Amino acid sequence: MPIGYVLFIAWMAMEIVVVIGSIVWSVENGQWKNIEKAKYTMLEDREPAPWPGREHTNPEAPHKVRPAKG
Repeated sequence: MPIGYVLFIAWMAMEIVVVIGSIVWSVENGQWKNIEKAKYTMLEDREPAPWPGREHTNPEAPHKVRPAKG
């Protein structure tokens, strides 16, 4: 059997393992529990939680603006 067939079969077997592994991972981590939630959470009227390590002391002015020179 030519080496091309062996490589092709090995590639297809690897793809099948990756796809099945991805599906098992997504089901175990709850990716399919509430697929409708994402389109409604963007409509909620609330401030997002701050990133860890990036808490600001003044929420009204998260970035310090320096006056322009000149």
